[in-house]
Amino acid sequence: MKFIKNIFFLVILFIIIAFFIITLPFISDQNGLFIPNQNKIEKALLRDYHNLKYVAEWFINTNGDNVQWSTGNDKIKYFYFDNEKSQVEKKITEEQLKESIAYLDDKNYSKIIKKDNYVSFVYWSDFGSSVCIVFSPYDVPQINADEDDIFCEIKKLSRDNWFYYKHIDDR
Repeated sequence: MKFIKNIFFLVILFIIIAFFIITLPFISDQNGLFIPNQNKIEKALLRDYHNLKYVAEWFINTNGDNVQWSTGNDKIKYFYFDNEKSQVEKKITEEQLKESIAYLDDKNYSKIIKKDNYVSFVYWSDFGSSVCIVFSPYDVPQINADEDDIFCEIKKLSRDNWFYYKHIDDR
């Protein structure tokens, strides 16, 4: 009887472990279950540098203070808010830019946001918290933390004008 209980326990344990392994990619965020540290972001910057740089420079030279991109229906678009705070949507037609954004999308960057003096590439996010690779051509980006942020950190990376940004939200 004890042997059957042990076998039953091992079968249940095996099912739980198998379930966890199978569902882990679906329950974790886009670039892993754990918050990436500065070292992991540095490696991603070096791996994706040319595409990040091309997209960042393009976005910096774009009209609007709050620019984001989206994909869908084989179209890559960006939108921004004009002076009247109305959303303006534009289709991206430049082939190299489309290829760079598609590359970053394949690497699971979830958003690209231009705000004020920086462009932020969201590398990891989970329930309002995020880790980003940030480009600022002028200086350390002035990123305003939300009231709900309990932790906000920005550190310089090895390439000029590139930063590691992490914020933890308590919502």
